[in-house]
Amino acid sequence: MDMKNFASSADAAANLEALKAHLDRRESNAINTLVKPNAFLPMQDVGSKHTLHQKNELKIVVAGNVGSGKSTSIRAISEIPVICTEARATESDALHRKETTTTAIDYGVAHIENTKLHIYGAPGQRRFDFMTDILCRGASGMVVMVDNGSQNPLIEIDYYLNQHGNFLKSSSGVIAITHFDDNNTQTSLLDYHTYILKNGFTCPVMLLDARNKQEVEKVLLKLLLQIRSAKNGKA
Repeated sequence: MDMKNFASSADAAANLEALKAHLDRRESNAINTLVKPNAFLPMQDVGSKHTLHQKNELKIVVAGNVGSGKSTSIRAISEIPVICTEARATESDALHRKETTTTAIDYGVAHIENTKLHIYGAPGQRRFDFMTDILCRGASGMVVMVDNGSQNPLIEIDYYLNQHGNFLKSSSGVIAITHFDDNNTQTSLLDYHTYILKNGFTCPVMLLDARNKQEVEKVLLKLLLQIRSAKNGKA
């Protein structure tokens, strides 16, 4: 390699490192907004699970892999402008699906059957898994969204059942399968049901077009009815 080409390669490598550092700073800044005073007033105002129940309000977490439609579904159902923290995706699996992805939270509000739902979307990139654990504090239920077009969607299901198993076994949950009809995977709805039951979970499985407000509402209604049933059962 001559000196000119060597210099060009060195410049390219330096530019790549600078870009990576810039993206890491953006992601870090997005997360840091969560701890700034008044940065996310809705999050501070939500309060404890007991307080929410008294006000006929619930906190819901939406988790799932990158590209499954978490942010899209919250935008479809929210009655307020969605608070979001998106940055350029950095994980290779994420980059195959979309250029930007949530790095801290999405937040929206919806009313279903006279209940106010505070809906928090968790990041899909696994480097931010800790954010879901934080968001689950005070939550009454979770929607796990899985992109059926993933290379192996059952592995994705397995990951989230393990990652959030303690929460899903003590709280209500719904598994929402997206991109079911627009890919060539052979995973059927029965495959999901069978796999979930085999692993000791009883979460219902529903198909979902995350762009469709009515379908998102059906998933949230299913979760809401589960939460109410569990609460009445404990009483």
